Amino acid sequence: MSEGNTPAEKPASHGSSGNKHRRPRHGRNKQKKNGKDSNDSNRGPNRNSKNRSRKNKKNNKNGNGRQLFLEIKKLTNEIKPITVNGKVVEDISESVNDHIHSLIEDKANEESIYLTFMIQPSDPDFPYDLDFLNVSLEIPQTYPKRAPSPTITVLNDEIPKGFSANIEIGFRQIVATVLHNRSAGKGSKKGNESNSDKQEEEIKVVGGNDLLGMMKTLDKYLEKFLSMKRRETVKIVKVIKKYDEDAKAQELEKKRRLGEKKRKKQLEAQAVDEESLKKRNEEVEKFKQRLQDSNLRIFKDNSKATVFKLDLAFQEESFSIEIENSKEITYDKLPVKLTVPKAYLSSLKKPLKLELDMSSQYNLKMMSSLEDQNSQVIFGKLINNMAANFDYMASDVAKINCGDNTNELRSITSQLNEFIENIQKFIGMRADFVKWYEDRKILNKKLLVEQQTDR
Repeated sequence: MSEGNTPAEKPASHGSSGNKHRRPRHGRNKQKKNGKDSNDSNRGPNRNSKNRSRKNKKNNKNGNGRQLFLEIKKLTNEIKPITVNGKVVEDISESVNDHIHSLIEDKANEESIYLTFMIQPSDPDFPYDLDFLNVSLEIPQTYPKRAPSPTITVLNDEIPKGFSANIEIGFRQIVATVLHNRSAGKGSKKGNESNSDKQEEEIKVVGGNDLLGMMKTLDKYLEKFLSMKRRETVKIVKVIKKYDEDAKAQELEKKRRLGEKKRKKQLEAQAVDEESLKKRNEEVEKFKQRLQDSNLRIFKDNSKATVFKLDLAFQEESFSIEIENSKEITYDKLPVKLTVPKAYLSSLKKPLKLELDMSSQYNLKMMSSLEDQNSQVIFGKLINNMAANFDYMASDVAKINCGDNTNELRSITSQLNEFIENIQKFIGMRADFVKWYEDRKILNKKLLVEQQTDR
């Protein structure tokens, strides 16, 4: 007996009860009315189910979103991310979980969730000189319901590309195993064998079959992935498709636009004033000579900029940072990356850029010496302050260097000296730094006027 028929059966049973107060005409009318209601109720759920089906298709993201959020929340509660979708966690106004939840709930946003982690190998006998594995985890918003699956990108500069590829491919094997375990038996935590012929060996999942389990398993197999033969090449598979005339036209239009972009970039590159470029190159050569004893080397040189790596020395041999409830950090040098744009000295929008060299083992060891996650977060905020405040100073200097008065040119070395001599100010809060910097400018101008008056 179906649920839909139940309401219509009750009047019939009353009609056959033999009750002397029974009124057949009224009973039949009532039964007919109830029968109509019953039919409506039969049709109603079908209509509603169709509506619900349509709504479910529209809100499929929200249906998947809760499961996705719970997995990410479980992961970030145990392994704290450094960035979320390119934003440093300290710069996010809300909690990390609330921020991720808002990204997932945003119906207009279908982009993947990107989390950056610095994972310290848990094996005390880890044989490689690697303090942290720096990875970016991409989690598509379609996960875990359907493809594509989560992937990682290794960000460590000191790990050669071939070995980075081994780690990334190994992670794909871990993900495949986790997904296989879930389809074979939900909640399995034993890391069941995968039937996939593509896997080179069985992967034993650590913990649950979820994102946290994937990252823990990556930690477990990290030594194995690094010990594998270095991959020298990447296999590229070409897929040949049959295009109709419209598709060919779209392809031609795409090529035309790419050609226009390329020509535009070439024209922009040629637009850099030759005289300014010459001065810039001379300034770079002076900088290289003056800081040749600072472990100076060229990290990257292309048509847009030259990136240097160097170790800045402190005036008093060392510099200490004391974080509350944590031990003091003492730097005897500061490994940094300095970017000198090709348009330096010709464009106000192309000042020097300085950042801490996070691929430096020295800096990574300093980070790992911090005793707790809170101290690492505070330290990360200080590093962000340093880069942002240097940008403020460098942008201000660009107004002078790109002006008409060439006698006021501020050299690269002088900017680095100002930074290292006042590093305590540069790692401070932005508002405090700006006030100090602007007050200092006013004072320097007054001193300059007084000197000129004395002459």
